[in-house]
Amino acid sequence: MTNPYDYDNPSFMPLVGSPLIGNADFGSSYLADPFFEITTYSGAFGTIDWTANWTDFDCQNTVYIITGIEENTNIKNVNIYPNPATANSMVSFQTSKSSSNTINIYDMQGKLVEAVFVGHLNAGKQNVNFTAEKLSPGFYILNISDENGASNHRLIVK
Repeated sequence: MTNPYDYDNPSFMPLVGSPLIGNADFGSSYLADPFFEITTYSGAFGTIDWTANWTDFDCQNTVYIITGIEENTNIKNVNIYPNPATANSMVSFQTSKSSSNTINIYDMQGKLVEAVFVGHLNAGKQNVNFTAEKLSPGFYILNISDENGASNHRLIVK
């Protein structure tokens, strides 16, 4: 692809000479159905920008409305230190009332990779230590939850 990582103006067009351009093969008898449009390119790739007129890459100036996620008002002022996390790290936060809590770390595919804390916390400032030494370098989600819902925060491991 030409430049998919330019966050202001990405280009998903295949590079000149890419096998995605001009190498379509419609020789299979399964594709003899008139339903299929015969093209010279493979997949969604051709000589036009297939993302035009239906995508918006201006995340600095566009308001994206997320629905279906309620913010947990019982958990506030969450800080992860250090972040990027090292072997010994800490998450601090404020709870407005006593509750049963869990703190978990999930990978970017939603798989639970570390159960940090399960137990009851009284109202007030909380400091929970955890270790990131078993985690591979990358991005994770630190999830703090109680009976009122969850609060998710980005965690980076070096």
